[in-house]
Amino acid sequence: MSLSSKNIASGVFAPDRSTEPPSVRLDIISDINDTTTVGAITVMLFFISFKLSIKINLMSIIVIY
Repeated sequence: MSLSSKNIASGVFAPDRSTEPPSVRLDIISDINDTTTVGAITVMLFFISFKLSIKINLMSIIVIY
């Protein structure tokens, strides 16, 4: 999970910082990766729980009708 979000983060944020020196850019990307992995995991957990609640609601509606 974390590897895919790190690849997405480096792919999204690297082009904007291409004018800076490589070392500075890598430090910024690693800082962004640390925050985006936590954010991506929380967002994925939120969406998984959201989808599960929708499925449970749909199943209960089907059972009622």
